[in-house]
Amino acid sequence: MIATTLSTSGVKNCEVVAACPMEVSGTGALTGIQMAYEQASGKKLDETKTKLANEEMVVTGNLADQVGKNEATTVVNQSKMDVIQNNVQNADEIQNIVINVAEQNNVSVSQEEIDKIVSLSRRLQSRATITMM
Repeated sequence: MIATTLSTSGVKNCEVVAACPMEVSGTGALTGIQMAYEQASGKKLDETKTKLANEEMVVTGNLADQVGKNEATTVVNQSKMDVIQNNVQNADEIQNIVINVAEQNNVSVSQEEIDKIVSLSRRLQSRATITMM
């Protein structure tokens, strides 16, 4: 999840080891990694992209609670990549992509979760300079 959301943030060419002496949320870990990247690279990440990355982490995390981390990451990331690579902007077409990706990966996704992924994907598409994983 962290790797795919870092690509949304605009993080490029880095290796990340996420470790903390105490339990932190996924968004907390993501924010810490984003801050470390900015400090190490000397480059400021786009605030809109970092907010989208945090939202992506939440959407993926909520789906992971239902279907598992790997499955949720696969569905969200593949859907995101398909939408961006194919410049899909229509909500119905994005929904079809999400459904197809879920089916291809044998993941059962509720309509509520599909709607969240579609909404996120539409906003990601509008910021389509995201680095692809």
